[in-house]
Amino acid sequence: MSRKAFGFAGLVGPEMEEEEFRDTTERAINELVKLKGIGPATASAILSAYSGCFPFMSDEAVKAFPSLRPIKYTLKHYLMVPFFQLRM
Repeated sequence: MSRKAFGFAGLVGPEMEEEEFRDTTERAINELVKLKGIGPATASAILSAYSGCFPFMSDEAVKAFPSLRPIKYTLKHYLMVPFFQLRM
């Protein structure tokens, strides 16, 4: 599972369009959350350590967008944050 997730992660780059970035990010996170004890926020931390293209779903990052409160640690909520503009 993690091998498949990092396969998707390897496809992500700063030149990607937003829709493709979100789709590929969703696929990578969906693979990682299959592992016991890994949720979307932890998966985002793993992916951000792998590549600077993946922003970490930290409380501080999500709190920067008042429309997304309260914070929900779900994939849907992660994808709602305009991380696309924050990626390197």
